[in-house]
Amino acid sequence: MLSASDAASLAIVLKLLSSDLYLSQQEQLDKLKSAIEMFDFESALSILEKLD
Repeated sequence: MLSASDAASLAIVLKLLSSDLYLSQQEQLDKLKSAIEMFDFESALSILEKLD
């Protein structure tokens, strides 16, 4: 979705942020969310690639 510059990817990130499974990734997911909200999909892809 990010490579297609699809802002609907924000809904997925919000679900991940609300999950306890991703607490260790909270900071990176917040950065990913911010990039998507600013329609900076190139940065969002870069952030996503760095997630464990």
